[in-house]
Amino acid sequence: MSQGIARRQLLALGLALPAFGLSVRRGAAHNGVIHGTIHEVTMTGMAFVPATVSAAVGDGIRWTNADLTPHTATARDGSWTSPALKKGDNFVLEVTAGLAGDYKCRFHPTMKGQISVTG
Repeated sequence: MSQGIARRQLLALGLALPAFGLSVRRGAAHNGVIHGTIHEVTMTGMAFVPATVSAAVGDGIRWTNADLTPHTATARDGSWTSPALKKGDNFVLEVTAGLAGDYKCRFHPTMKGQISVTG
């Protein structure tokens, strides 16, 4: 198989994923499928919206960058981080019992958020 055909097939797969309700997740920090609720956080206007997320163990949090500049979602204690997300990229983190706490953008420390874990 030529490299050109393989690239076209991968591109076609990437374009088809949203049609099936799936998304490409760069650097997803979970192993497999999230069975709980997915909580959405948008990185927009140099802020996390919403800034506070309350989620249960087993839920997921998906950060999506809507800004032109790259951002991360990074635990204040450094225990987890997303890769640098460009506009349109997203990152999903599975909620665990020890996840609660503050987070920020590594590039823009004034961007702050908080996760509280229930149940």
